[in-house]
Amino acid sequence: SCGTSSTSAMGKTDLLSLLFGMSSEPQDAWLMERSPGGPCHNLSIDFAFEGVLDPTLDTFVVADVHGFSIKNSTFKIGLKVLASGATITFIHVTSKNFTDRGEPDDEVKEIVKGCCDVLKDRKSRLMILWRDFTQQQAARFAVVQQKMPQALTCLKNSNVMLGYFQVPDLRSLRERRVSTLAKELTSATVEILACGRRETLPRMATAIEMAAKRRSLSTCGDETVAVNSIFRRVDSNFESISSTLHDILNTAKDEANAASPSKALFEVLFPAASLDSRLAALEERGQRLTRQEVLEDDFKHKISEIESQLRQTEKEKLRCRPSHLVKYFSIVVASEDLAEVQEFDRQLCIWKSPLCSPLFEERTKLHRQLEEKLMKLRDEGKGTEPNTEVEDIHAAIKRNSKDLERIEISTDDVWSELMSLSGKIMSSKSRISLLEKECGIKPAVVHAVFQQWVLSGNPVQLLRGYPLYMSSDFLSAVLRRIQQQQHGSRKLFVVSVIGMQSSAKSSLLNYLFGCDFATRTGDCTKGLYASYIKTQDFEDFDLLVLDSEGLMSVEGTCSDFGKQMTLMVMACSHIVIINQKGQIDTQFCELLQVALSGCESLRFLSKPDVIFVLRDQVNLDDDAHKSQFAELNQTLIELKDKLRFQIKEYNIMDLSTNALHLFPSACIVQERNGRKLKQPTKEFSDMVLQLR
Repeated sequence: SCGTSSTSAMGKTDLLSLLFGMSSEPQDAWLMERSPGGPCHNLSIDFAFEGVLDPTLDTFVVADVHGFSIKNSTFKIGLKVLASGATITFIHVTSKNFTDRGEPDDEVKEIVKGCCDVLKDRKSRLMILWRDFTQQQAARFAVVQQKMPQALTCLKNSNVMLGYFQVPDLRSLRERRVSTLAKELTSATVEILACGRRETLPRMATAIEMAAKRRSLSTCGDETVAVNSIFRRVDSNFESISSTLHDILNTAKDEANAASPSKALFEVLFPAASLDSRLAALEERGQRLTRQEVLEDDFKHKISEIESQLRQTEKEKLRCRPSHLVKYFSIVVASEDLAEVQEFDRQLCIWKSPLCSPLFEERTKLHRQLEEKLMKLRDEGKGTEPNTEVEDIHAAIKRNSKDLERIEISTDDVWSELMSLSGKIMSSKSRISLLEKECGIKPAVVHAVFQQWVLSGNPVQLLRGYPLYMSSDFLSAVLRRIQQQQHGSRKLFVVSVIGMQSSAKSSLLNYLFGCDFATRTGDCTKGLYASYIKTQDFEDFDLLVLDSEGLMSVEGTCSDFGKQMTLMVMACSHIVIINQKGQIDTQFCELLQVALSGCESLRFLSKPDVIFVLRDQVNLDDDAHKSQFAELNQTLIELKDKLRFQIKEYNIMDLSTNALHLFPSACIVQERNGRKLKQPTKEFSDMVLQLR
């Protein structure tokens, strides 16, 4: 299933989910390039293996292609490889892809020609799915059916059959009509698959070999090799990574439980990173002491105690040895195959999902209960009074967070452990790192693969823990090298977001810039993440997008955390988005106060432009914008007086009408055929484009 650029927001994956029961969330199983069109529009291909249309048919593979790029050679080769092994290819189009005379545009010609090039000696079916079809387009549709075979000369000498199907706007249809439409298209698909059943379809690896031998692919060289490497994963699904990783993680979980019910899995798997966190906390305590008024003898005693603990922790770190998980990840990294690293990441997520999902759901439920209770108290005029129910919910949320901390791990944690171990030298004479001695992998290889990981658009954790700290010099060294190698004369433009916890900051960045920040319900961002984006539309700069942890969380990490995070984001960004879900309320005023304090600290530095985004707004007209703008402006003036500094004096947070954006809800959830489908609203998508 693929489509032209005009179908990028038509819900191609949603249609497949109706037909095959596929997940409507893009997984980017094969990610070719990041696109600023949001996560659903990355140039990538997802694969589903579980779909069965009819009990008489074997289980089959569905390849769901996201995005379109006529200029990307890897993308064109990927389409040809898929077509060479496909019984049926859905091509999603719109009326924009055809002239008034019914002739197809270059995008349609490119897709059909690519399919015909690799299908000269076997039968296949191309199904043109005309999306958002209306009765007003019926005459034009008939003309297109007549003109297509004439315009596409590649069809004449091939066994490819061309079919057509009208697909109205799914969002405008009643559930019964959608169900009928799905049955009609399913019947047509089953009929085609049944006709092609007698011909044994090649396995994916065989299909690649067949495609590579054809004239159209024989000159593709490195790209064909790259495609072959990626599709290896689809054919074998990296079964060895799956089984080995799951065995290691199950053993580590048992070990943590045996040691202590409260011992975190993180401590068992990542001892060096755990000690880094302890060192950061000790250093923070020392810095706090120097800022406090303490009696001299008491001060000396406390500083001496901290210095002793620092030395002891450093010695412990020298005795650290990598866990079985880190050793295995070193083997994966040593292959220098980014696809294997991505598979490791995927399998890690699969393993932890049944452990973490119930806790995420519990967290979401608790936050919802807290929000409803606080709203009720505010309506009753008791919003500032102590309340035992609120205190109980707060306590439950903190217990939930501790339970999550005991089992939550990520690929970022594994990278962090490698970074820490690579910086520890075993001998001053040999200069061999602990990582090289224990895992047999040189730090230079880790640097190179991690650099590939960053350049592929994967989010990386810049700051972690409480207090915030960077894992090691390793990360900053890699980022410096990327800037030197990638940029030359190109500038790095930094865009970041701050806002309260669970206000969908990550989702906003994903839609704005095509990032891949985690957005699972209940799974909140921890620390500060970055995503590096190589832009194609601008010749003079690339993007670094920063996703920050929510401020003023219920868990109450530490009193200075909000100021630290805000100051960090403000200090290194060109644009800061202040994201708020709902109306301008007391919490939002607290958020602004933290942001203004951060801005005041930057009075002698270059200051970022600040953009306000108010989400989930019902009224989006000019009157609503003027009203919200006036309220926001008045709030800033009052906070300025409260903080006793003049915003205009330092040119801090000057508010213009262009700095405020009102957004509707990002998604609507509809239940169809017993399944819940989450679809982005067109209005939200249009406004994201304007903001971009």
